[in-house]
Amino acid sequence: MVDKRRSERRGAIHVGSSPTLGTMSTEREKEMKKKGIYAGSFDLLTDGHYEMIKEGSKLFDELIVVVASDPKKKYMFSVEERAAMLRIVCQEFPNVVVKTLPERMMLPIFAKAENVKYILRGIRNIADFDAEYTLQVTYRGINSDVSCVYLVLSPLLCNRSSSTVKALLGYDGWEEEVAKYVPKQILEVLIARSNKD
Repeated sequence: MVDKRRSERRGAIHVGSSPTLGTMSTEREKEMKKKGIYAGSFDLLTDGHYEMIKEGSKLFDELIVVVASDPKKKYMFSVEERAAMLRIVCQEFPNVVVKTLPERMMLPIFAKAENVKYILRGIRNIADFDAEYTLQVTYRGINSDVSCVYLVLSPLLCNRSSSTVKALLGYDGWEEEVAKYVPKQILEVLIARSNKD
């Protein structure tokens, strides 16, 4: 017969002796998981955005792509439409999830609610550095646990802005030109929308 006291001295764990062990292990794994947020309006989603998501999916165990809106701005697509397009494009990345930022919630607060400590940002040119420094300081003032992680985009993608793409829409041959700036799934959505109008 095994001496119970000897077993306890050796630190033995008996089956059923710790019903919360599995839960503790799961919680610890969640805490150790490296999570990041990549946020934007994504109106429209460009190849530059796609590149950020692709690289972000390599940096983090889980990347949350957050669709945000500024109430002072007008958008071509609704929040729901933008999120739906993102989910289509992100299907190839199993560790990427798409969420929408609740109205009037600041991103650093959202990050805290999601237990995320890193916000992914893209740098296109030197002028971006000053703006990004100010943004980082602002974010830290709201949530001291959050840090920005920066990626420098390829020079070939630095001119891939949503406003550039939208300026091309409607002209003769726009499909061929826009195809140079956006993922094929987004081009298909734009063509389908154009055919309805």
